[in-house]
Amino acid sequence: MALTVDEIFEKIGSFGRYQCILLGIFGYVAFATLAFQIMIVTFITAEPDWMCVKAYNNSICNFTVPIGLISDNYGARCDMPREAWKYVDGFTSVVTEANPPEPLRMTEMPELPSRTVHIDFYGPLPSSEYLLVAVDRHSRFPEVEIVHSARASTVVPKLDKMFSVHGIPDTIISDNGSPFNGNEYARYLKALGIQAKFSTPYWPQGNATVERFMRPLGKALKTATLEGRPWKQELNRFLLQCHTTPHCTTGVPPSELLFNRVIKGKLPVINSNKIVNRST
Repeated sequence: MALTVDEIFEKIGSFGRYQCILLGIFGYVAFATLAFQIMIVTFITAEPDWMCVKAYNNSICNFTVPIGLISDNYGARCDMPREAWKYVDGFTSVVTEANPPEPLRMTEMPELPSRTVHIDFYGPLPSSEYLLVAVDRHSRFPEVEIVHSARASTVVPKLDKMFSVHGIPDTIISDNGSPFNGNEYARYLKALGIQAKFSTPYWPQGNATVERFMRPLGKALKTATLEGRPWKQELNRFLLQCHTTPHCTTGVPPSELLFNRVIKGKLPVINSNKIVNRST
């Protein structure tokens, strides 16, 4: 026999304070869940089409038509500098424009190679070793030395080895971590007349010349490990490829800018008549 409402309440208990609290909690959870979904949908659908800025480097943003929300390339703008793209019709997004990053300031290019050098560490590696990475700003020529620690006593001999080949630079740029912030490193640079410059803490873009090199370097090492190849041998082959391949910034192989001659690598040389630094 069907129960009346009063009989149901008698079985489950009166609708008192406890039931009111439970009802309030369930109602709040349901409302918050629904409101959050509506908010996300509203923000996403509020994003209009965007397009590349024609005056910007088309190698970074090369779309010739506006990109809409349903396009597979809509999220590509997240990997581009903010000044490389714009919303259509002058739209300003509350989500993406609340705290726009400061525009990048171009650093002055040294007139000669080996005058300004960027250095940093990669690691530690599975072998507990580190890689001391140095990149010449003028030529983008990278050098890598294997070290067993990040102490100044280990780094200084490696820097001496690099300087014996390329000469003493005017400036070395690094982060402000160990050992670059230590007294031993500071005394070493002062004795050689080298100016030390430090990038902003927790901002890798401040030392972007060497940071950009870290990504392909790490990928090459991980690939060698996964495929069971000797990583030190693969490191040397990777460096040869970097030295002999035209750099995306300069359009010239780093070895050509640094040594004033074409270095033979695995890639075929199409035109080796133009040497950049050779005086006529």
